[in-house]
Amino acid sequence: MDNMKKFGFCLAHIFGILIVSLFLITLLNYFGVVSSVGMNVFKMILLFFSLFIGGFINGKRSEKDGWLEGLKLSGIVILLFFLLSLLFSTYKWGLKTNLFYLIIIGVTTFGSMIGINQKKENASK
Repeated sequence: MDNMKKFGFCLAHIFGILIVSLFLITLLNYFGVVSSVGMNVFKMILLFFSLFIGGFINGKRSEKDGWLEGLKLSGIVILLFFLLSLLFSTYKWGLKTNLFYLIIIGVTTFGSMIGINQKKENASK
């Protein structure tokens, strides 16, 4: 139960950041400040930023093995994205999708490793 609470807290941060930032980017696109190409770039950057922050929080809340906690969190995120893409679009498996999922795994795992190292530095001071 404690793991579900920890991952739920991290997922809430990830999707909270995503929803607020995507709303702002969409608002900027609506008023013509950001082009459609710029919007796509911002969406990817914000996705990876939110995954890094979620992984960082996950690492700070974990006791050991930040990389393993990051893999668990990225597995949950990938499963959610996979189910959402099956539900709302015609899903096509390919190299682009695999690369996207590998980047998600890498960013979230890296965030968790940085978070657990940050936690150890704060504990020693």
